[in-house]
Amino acid sequence: MTSLNYLKEMFCENARSFKQIDDKTRALLALVVLFNVIFIILNAKKYFYTQHFISPKTLTVIFSFISASAFIYLLKDNLYKTFDFSIAQLKKSFVLGNVTFYLCFLVLWIYNIVMSMFHTKLGGDVQKIRQLAKIDIWQYLTIVMKYVVSLLNEELLLVAVFFIALSLFNKVNVKNVIFSTLASLTFFAILHMFAWNSVTIVSVLMNKLPAVFLFIFFLDIKPLYFSHLFNNCWVSLTMLSGMTGQVKSLIFVLFGIPMALYLADRAIKYEKEKET
Repeated sequence: MTSLNYLKEMFCENARSFKQIDDKTRALLALVVLFNVIFIILNAKKYFYTQHFISPKTLTVIFSFISASAFIYLLKDNLYKTFDFSIAQLKKSFVLGNVTFYLCFLVLWIYNIVMSMFHTKLGGDVQKIRQLAKIDIWQYLTIVMKYVVSLLNEELLLVAVFFIALSLFNKVNVKNVIFSTLASLTFFAILHMFAWNSVTIVSVLMNKLPAVFLFIFFLDIKPLYFSHLFNNCWVSLTMLSGMTGQVKSLIFVLFGIPMALYLADRAIKYEKEKET
């Protein structure tokens, strides 16, 4: 109970620490969010595939870079530990990213089991990734490189919507922070409807649910970014030609090595402190 009370107090304290953005920042953020929505819809309708000046993947990377830069500039006073790139913080963010990845996977796994029993259309491979054309290792690495930039923009988009929603309230309290978090999560899930299909909405809600609430604990986007990157890289392995279920499962386990090493290091340090 002591640990639960500590987590509760930490959550509430961090929730109340958020600063609201002003009207000018909210308007500019809303404009960048709108550009993202338009881009996602046009990209989903393959509008950019009809032009031959630049590849859709390259265009996505360029747009994501510009959009992420705009979000970072507008939210520079509200991203807290995100700009802490010390070795210690990076290690911590990487490990917390592992934790977030596994928690998100666990929630989605439970959801898929339930849906597969009671509502098959809402469970399993709702994005139809297994039906996509197979790719070679170089195409896979190209996709991963695109993720490096585009997923940063997605996480910043999620946080931007959170701060826009929070700015609509008169004051910052735990209830309003939770509502703003759920609003940003719902917005993020609905966007996936344009990129994939309508049944992905609930699936994305379940998969992203732990991440958005852990942001309140972390006050740092880096763990969410690492988690999203791990998830997409692992899921995209399904498209890789020659990839077997056994190898994919092994890679899933390997993602947990940094977390295991971190916990082992903490345990060793704790034992040494007890001895002294």
